[in-house]
Amino acid sequence: MEGFVNISFVNKVQDQTIIVLDNKNLVIHKVTNAKNANLNFVVQSEHPLKIPIGTPVVITYDRKLNKDEKFNVILHFSTTELSSAIQWVDKENTISKVNKFMYMQCEPILCRTFFPSQVQIEFKNI
Repeated sequence: MEGFVNISFVNKVQDQTIIVLDNKNLVIHKVTNAKNANLNFVVQSEHPLKIPIGTPVVITYDRKLNKDEKFNVILHFSTTELSSAIQWVDKENTISKVNKFMYMQCEPILCRTFFPSQVQIEFKNI
């Protein structure tokens, strides 16, 4: 599946330039700001604590953010076969028996396999 997520933030630290989101088994295609300008980002290869809960997406904002400033980050991404939050029921097990049934199980540990999510305490999601 491909899509995008538009995350709104309120900055809580003066002159912040880095945003860290978490993901697991996603492919991040691009990251933009609200004006559709590309932002630099790096998907780290492993979690800093060496635990298998996901990998940070480190986004560099295009300028220093003021304290209490609202801003948006838009991530364009696709899921993979390893995105465990997305699950399927075979069509034979549905009432119509015509199509598969897709559902999401977004427990906190699984959500990061469906969309990049917030983990950095300096930012408050609104």
